[in-house]
Parts: sequence; C-alpha cells; structure tokens
Amino acid sequence: MEQALNGWLKSELDLTVCQTSEREPRYGIRNSWAAAAGPLALRVTAGYTEESPSFDATYGSALVEWTFLPQSSAYLGYRIYADSGEIETSGFNALAPALDSTEIFAGVLWDRGDLAISGGVGFLETDYEALSEDNEFFGNLYRDREWWTFRLAASFRF
Repeated sequence: MEQALNGWLKSELDLTVCQTSEREPRYGIRNSWAAAAGPLALRVTAGYTEESPSFDATYGSALVEWTFLPQSSAYLGYRIYADSGEIETSGFNALAPALDSTEIFAGVLWDRGDLAISGGVGFLETDYEALSEDNEFFGNLYRDREWWTFRLAASFRF
C-alpha cells in the first residue's frame, strides 16, 4: 500500500507472506516514509520478519539525499539489520548464527531520465553470535568482519 499524504510526504506499507516447503510460513512487514523539501529528501524504512519456530529479523535504514544539479545528487545513508539465525531444515548443520550488522555509506547519482549512473563507498560491520559445537566447521564463514564496500551501478531505460 502506497499513499502520497501531500506534495512532500509519501508512505509505503508492505505486508508479505512466504511459504517454503516443509517450513512454517514467513511473515513480514515493512514501513517506509519519504519526505522532500527543496533540494533535500529523507527516506526512512523499518521492518520486521518472523518465522516459527524461532526466526525473527529487524531492519531499518535512513537516507538523506541532496540534489545539487538538475540531474545530479549526493546521498548519505545508514542501515541496520539483526536476526536470530537460520532455522534448521536438515540433519547437516551449516546454519548461520544470529547476526547484527550496520553499514554507513555515501555516494553520488547522475540521472538524465533514460540513463542513470551511481557510485558509492561504505563501511559495513558484521557481528555473528558464537557458533555451536556442531557448526564450528563453518567458523571462517561466520566470522565477525569489517568491510569497505564500493558500488557502481548503471541503468538504461528503453
């Protein structure tokens, strides 16, 4: 559901249900707000997902965008994510433990309508819960890390 509340404020609400064979349904809700005032825009999103018997995730983001030329803008953002770890569906245990992660990022976007190019840099930090004894084989995969991220994207509409 999307609603333009007035000329400068928009809200969006997503409700999802996902069914995977031999598992309980996964339910999710995500709410987004976007506001614009002159060359500045603010977008805020928050969400929650749940699957019985033991999975839940919360996430959110905030983004400030500044349009400094008619076709060019710069942005600064922050993302946060936390979950309780994967649900076991087989006897082999390669399940990801609970995770907390955060990212701060910045970038620029050039958009002429049919062609858009963006680039950015960010810093992502992941913090996994300790592994169980039967899952230690995957210790290097689920190790806490700090990453510098680089993104470059282009799109063309025809």
